[in-house]
Amino acid sequence: MDGDDKIVNKPATAVNAMPLSAKETREILTPFAFKIDQSLFGIALAAPWRRGLALLIDLLLVAILSGAPGELLAILIAITLFNISSKKRAAKLDKKSGLKNKMLASVGAIIIFLVLIDTLPLLFAKLDSFNRQVEYAGQQQTPRANVQQSAAQNKEQKVIRGTLSLASMFAISQSECLSYQCWQRLSAELLTIYVKQGPSNEEAQQYIMLLLEQIAENSHIAPAQQETLSQHLKQLNLQMLAPTKASAASSVSQQTEPALTPLNAEEQGVTTTEQSTNNTVYKGFAWLKGLVEELGIGFGWAAFYFTMFTSVWFGQTPGKKLCRIRVLQLDGTRLSLWDSFGRYGGYGAGVATGLLGFAQIYWDPNRQAIHDKISATIVVDDSKANSVEHLTDDRNTLN
Repeated sequence: MDGDDKIVNKPATAVNAMPLSAKETREILTPFAFKIDQSLFGIALAAPWRRGLALLIDLLLVAILSGAPGELLAILIAITLFNISSKKRAAKLDKKSGLKNKMLASVGAIIIFLVLIDTLPLLFAKLDSFNRQVEYAGQQQTPRANVQQSAAQNKEQKVIRGTLSLASMFAISQSECLSYQCWQRLSAELLTIYVKQGPSNEEAQQYIMLLLEQIAENSHIAPAQQETLSQHLKQLNLQMLAPTKASAASSVSQQTEPALTPLNAEEQGVTTTEQSTNNTVYKGFAWLKGLVEELGIGFGWAAFYFTMFTSVWFGQTPGKKLCRIRVLQLDGTRLSLWDSFGRYGGYGAGVATGLLGFAQIYWDPNRQAIHDKISATIVVDDSKANSVEHLTDDRNTLN
């Protein structure tokens, strides 16, 4: 009866408990998740001032990185995913490259694809704009060449006009004209030749005065006829200058229109590029980022910084490395990317508690902040890490 009573009085939990095995079934409570590496007992913990200084250095570096474009962050994340899913890394860790690694590589490829969709149209638009500017510069050089050529022609025509003036004086002095009609034809022919050299109206008027003076000196026509001849030459000059001005205006308009057309096309191209750029977004990545931000994790440069460095540098970030401290897991295993990411997520809990979660290191027995509690980690002083070896040696001696 006593034996039966003892069985009846046993707690129900003990009666219903199942035998334990080393395999985690996720159906019963096992002690393996709470395993602590015995060699960590006695290790020197990092002082609060070291941890605070390291965190300030890291936050400063994150602030600097935050100025970098989001495309760079996406590319770095994709490279990280490719590295994690590589067969070489799996072989190094004595693991098989399975479905999980393939999924990570696929996510990295999708991120690269989204970056290319966002970047390539803008790149092509800039190249197209550059080509338009080159074409526009080439078209600008044509009017300049025309101006230089026109200046050379004007200089040449000026010399010709001067020569024509001297030749006209000689022709009138050697003329055998006696009647008014003869002088009229001669002066009209000389004026026509002169105007064809493109003189200004003032220069043409001066040439007419020169002709009239020479005719007055070398002829015997009456003053009234000289006045009539003057009016006739002036009228002829106006008739010949009108078509010249019209052709010059037409030439200017033809030179101006091609220069304006590329400019309008360029402006229109820039506007179209800006609109297409504004309409192009990371639809898939933006949805993922929004989801993560709603969960309170704040995916960005800070997450990438603390996750990557903590995992790759064996529990250290640049700030922690400078302050000679390191993050260790209580079970003694190496911090994986997921472990490092989970520890970074614990920073959000520290902020949510009004920074009391960070101040907890001042009264916690093992100087664990709230993010250390969440991720089951401690921060140790690398400069005093050899105390573990001494402690282990002492225990072996005592045993």
